[in-house]
Amino acid sequence: MQQPSRAPVKDRSSGMSAGLGNVPGVTLEEICDNVRQLAGRHGWDQTDPAARMVHVTAEVGEVADALISLRIAASDQVDEARTALGHVIFDAIWNLCALANATGVDLEQAARTKMALNADHSWPDDSVDRQPFGEP
Repeated sequence: MQQPSRAPVKDRSSGMSAGLGNVPGVTLEEICDNVRQLAGRHGWDQTDPAARMVHVTAEVGEVADALISLRIAASDQVDEARTALGHVIFDAIWNLCALANATGVDLEQAARTKMALNADHSWPDDSVDRQPFGEP
């Protein structure tokens, strides 16, 4: 199994995704705005936050399935499996943004605050998480 390539890193100085030329990156704010627009158009903005959480959980389950598919994909199917994984990760993020919108959480502000808290936080040994992708 080949090692998956890393996603492009956002170059904050230029507003572009590094490694993608002149293709602009998508911000969390843009995703949350998309959620507001699409949810409003389809009436999903009336979804109870608890029901939205059910959607989040379902999407996370799909992420797990897609990750397994990527892990077992034949070499000629890795790109397709990685694309599918990216789509379901986005669906999970989209639903988390919908949950934030439904509960009045400013997700960008929450992210800034939490990143600052994490900068000084220490975690217990996470060596198990450092195993190469695809290794038992």
